[in-house]
Amino acid sequence: MTGIAETGGAAALRVLITRGAPAGWRWISSILHGKSVVVLGPPAAGKTTFVRFLERGVFLPESPHERTRRLTDSRRFQVDIGRGQNFTLHISRVTDIPGQDADPAEYVANLRPQGMVLVLDWSSIETQTEGVDWLDDFLLRLDQLFLAAPRKARFRTVMVLLNKVDKIQFDTGDSKTLVKARVDAGMRTARGTDLQHVTVRDCCLVDNPRGLILAETVVADLAIRLTEN
Repeated sequence: MTGIAETGGAAALRVLITRGAPAGWRWISSILHGKSVVVLGPPAAGKTTFVRFLERGVFLPESPHERTRRLTDSRRFQVDIGRGQNFTLHISRVTDIPGQDADPAEYVANLRPQGMVLVLDWSSIETQTEGVDWLDDFLLRLDQLFLAAPRKARFRTVMVLLNKVDKIQFDTGDSKTLVKARVDAGMRTARGTDLQHVTVRDCCLVDNPRGLILAETVVADLAIRLTEN
């Protein structure tokens, strides 16, 4: 499956993104160099939709929300970025952590992933407030876990998605600054020594041109950051 992501402004860079199951030497490379990613956030924020898009490049059809009730791992897959496959991200697994889970931070601390994607519903003032409260509680608990039982954090990148921005009419610049500052402040111990990037991005996981561009830009950014040395 393919998609096009715009990652620039006026002189937008178009990036071809392909996905698939690794075969041959790529299967071996995925075992040796595969990255693990966790996706989590409040209930109904869009986590499972993002996991499906990251893995398969398709959006879930719009329907009444059905909760993910248990921790779910993806298959092993790869994401190629660029027409000449400039970057290849080998994914060993993507773990979708249910939003209603009582202690998602414990899962993250035990899994020690290289990538963490936090999905927040940014469609209204109410969901934004709930999302920030959830984020603060999660980061506090995560830091406590790493502080109480010292273990090596392996985060290379942390990405926060302000999802459903198609439902709001205002710029999210101030929101991104606020959320990034909270993540930076909240991950004092949990950030470890390998964390290179904390980014906050707009997202709307809907099957239209804007949704596709925003979602593919997120995938391209995640792949590039996880494959950087």
